[in-house]
Amino acid sequence: MRVRVKGTRELPLDRLQPLFAESAAQRWHHLARRRQEWEQGVNRFHRAGEAIYLAHEGEHIVGVVGLSQDPYAASSRIGHVRRVYVLASSRRRGVGRALVDRVVLDASQNFSELRLRAGSAGAAVLRSSGLRSHDRIRGSDPPAPDPRAARGRGVLYPGV
Repeated sequence: MRVRVKGTRELPLDRLQPLFAESAAQRWHHLARRRQEWEQGVNRFHRAGEAIYLAHEGEHIVGVVGLSQDPYAASSRIGHVRRVYVLASSRRRGVGRALVDRVVLDASQNFSELRLRAGSAGAAVLRSSGLRSHDRIRGSDPPAPDPRAARGRGVLYPGV
């Protein structure tokens, strides 16, 4: 089935319930944090360039990823790819890559860099879309080292 990816500023909690339930059962708690942040108003994806991206197969949402301004960066031109998740039944079919490709495309309008803090599964999806350490959307200055990388989390930038 063909995957459609749409960006939005609304988080359809009821339609994302299958993703919340599966990710919790698999002990991936990042979507529970996304839901909590949304409900508490901590992150509503309301700033320039921010959005939630939903992957649809037919009428079902099968994947999600967020794009926001990096909360740890001094510049609003640094984006943060947040909480990638694809339903197990839709993995290995290009859903994650479609989500990330759309994020990278849209991010280039508002961000000069993208950062990611993810475990190995999330990082693998992003790397399969051409994201690699220390590349940039545009610009020639090398990114500053990120101390979080030493703790098993990396900073990834899409290459041109």
